[in-house]
Order: sequence, then structure tokens, then C-alpha cells
Amino acid sequence: MKTQLLIAALGTAALATSASGQSVIASQDFEGNSLTVGVTPATVSGFGTTLTGTFFDSGLGTPWTLAAAGGSTGTDGGDLIGIADATLGTGGDAVDSIPGVFNDLSDAAGIHGQFLAVEDSDTEITLTFDTIDATAFTDLTLGFTWAVESDGFEDGDVFDISINGTSVFNVGGDDLETGPFVDAFVGPAALDISTFDNSLLDVVVTIANNSGSEDIGFDSFSISGVPEPAAAGLLGLGALAMIRRRSA
Repeated sequence: MKTQLLIAALGTAALATSASGQSVIASQDFEGNSLTVGVTPATVSGFGTTLTGTFFDSGLGTPWTLAAAGGSTGTDGGDLIGIADATLGTGGDAVDSIPGVFNDLSDAAGIHGQFLAVEDSDTEITLTFDTIDATAFTDLTLGFTWAVESDGFEDGDVFDISINGTSVFNVGGDDLETGPFVDAFVGPAALDISTFDNSLLDVVVTIANNSGSEDIGFDSFSISGVPEPAAAGLLGLGALAMIRRRSA
């Protein structure tokens, strides 16, 4: 009787999950990520800091790689490209692990902990996530937050997210000057990307800016989708099998 009740309850829960919709397929909030992943910002005057494309794959969220167009950046003393930590800063600044390197976005509304910061890159910086397997999911959505702090974005400055080579979110040039994302981490909780249903996803975030007063931050990335009935059914069968083994 107890087993029957458990099986009945599981069947109801499976229906509820299917009806409620989405599951998170991939996510990255940069918490626990290395503060020196990618490029170490220059701590002395000089340009051409090499960005080697360091990988992050410690199991804390979806793995990613940071790279620079042409292989190097125009970072100068105090510029930050990499992971900033708002909890370590003083005077409203986020810091990385290099003393004296700050980022002003840590006093932006909606900030929490660590985030990707790109300040005065003087080239395109790309954050590429490892390929995300969404072949068994439909009704895909993208969630993220981003923020800017600037006085003078111009042509060539950009924040862009692409999937499989197609841009799904893009703000550039003067449009970076005004909007709810200025001094506040905001973003779509569920941007419709269902055109990529049942696919492998290659997600690339591109950020470019060329002034010390131009900061762009990115955080709270997620891809969600509705499991196909076959996939959800397999999950349910696995749970039922486990219950039956326990009751045997």
C-alpha cells in the first residue's frame, strides 16, 4: 500500500512538473569562479596584455573560456578584464585579486558577489560557454543580467549575445548610454530562444569598449527549456525503479 501511494504521488508530481514547464539546462553566476581567469589586468602602464584563453571547468556552473580578438587587449594600469568581486571592494569598487585593480560596477543596483567585468578592453572580448546540449528540450529561454557604467560609449562599443552564430541580443554604440541597464544589473529572465529548440547550443557573449570610463558587466546566465515527453518519461521511470528497489 505504501509503495502504491508513493507511485501515485510520483505520477502526480511528474504531471505537475510537465505542466509547470521549464527546467534549467545550463547556468553560470560566476560565484566561486577564479578572480584571475583569462587575462590578468596590467598593473603598470602599457598596452598589449596577452589573453591566453584560459578555461574554467571546476564544476561551478557551465564551463566557459575567455578570449580577445587578435589575442591581446589594450589594458592599461588598473583596467579589469575578468571576474570582479563586489564583496571584496572598498568605496563602491569591485576588485580582482590584483591589488589596486578596481571596477566601478559593484555599486550598481542588483549586484551580488562575483560577475564578469570588461573595462577599457580596446578590442572585442568573447566569453564562450561550452556547448550546451538542449536536444531534448523545447520552448527554450535565455536569462541573464548585465550593466554598464559609462560616459561616452561610441561606435564599436557593443554588448552582444549570440547562439550558433546568430545574435539574439545586441546593444551597441550610443544605445549603451541610456536604459535600465545603466548602473543596474538587469536583464530578461526568459528571452525567447525557441528557434533553437532541440539543438546543441554554442553561446558567445561579446563585449567591446575602448575607454577607461566604460565598464560592462555580465552575470546570472541561464538556459532553460521544457523537457520533451520522452525525456521526462525516462526520468519518471528511473524514479519508479528506485522506489520499487527500495520496497523489494
